[in-house]
Amino acid sequence: RDDDMAKVYFQFDNRFEKPKAYIKMLIETPHVYDDPGNLARSKLYEASIMEGLNELTYPISQAGLSYAMSLEKRGVVLTVGGYSERLHDLLKLVAQNLLTLKIDEQKFTDIKDEFVRSVQNGKLGAGYRRASYFNQQIWLPKQYTEEQLLQGLTSVSFDEVKRYAGTLFKRVYITAVINGNWTEDKARESIDLVVRELKSAPLPETERFENEVTVLGEAE
Repeated sequence: RDDDMAKVYFQFDNRFEKPKAYIKMLIETPHVYDDPGNLARSKLYEASIMEGLNELTYPISQAGLSYAMSLEKRGVVLTVGGYSERLHDLLKLVAQNLLTLKIDEQKFTDIKDEFVRSVQNGKLGAGYRRASYFNQQIWLPKQYTEEQLLQGLTSVSFDEVKRYAGTLFKRVYITAVINGNWTEDKARESIDLVVRELKSAPLPETERFENEVTVLGEAE
């Protein structure tokens, strides 16, 4: 598949011939790094979704399946893998639970407090970590500061993040890599499933996040 909604790279495993497959997809959305407020919401969203999914996916994890979710500036990275026969079921379960938080407000408050402490403690981190942080601040024009992130984290509410979850995937572009003992039809179906569950419309290329780097001239 290669259209305005998604691009899929598929490789059949004809070497090891194990009954397993792996899917890794970048779900690009313009609402992760467009402002400090959404950066804070996205981090709390990710932690809340993972916390809510842990209970649902534990029985599946005992059956040789796994999943992971992480954030980057362009959007959400979703990875699922394991035995091919049940992989579609796991992907469907995860996709169905990306639009709503499954935790209560007290658990959300605990997650939020932990994030705030983590950012505050980061300022006292090892020298090489601080050097990396300031290096990014210097060379990446669109790089939010710890103070901006802290402000976003402390002010955001449980209801805000719940609303954020419902709108995060309104427009997306998916880039997926699928490898294993599967078929091209099943690879296409997996992306169709995610798009359908997220109720998404296409995200134009002009609205996708692009990193910018400061380039010095010869005299600088």
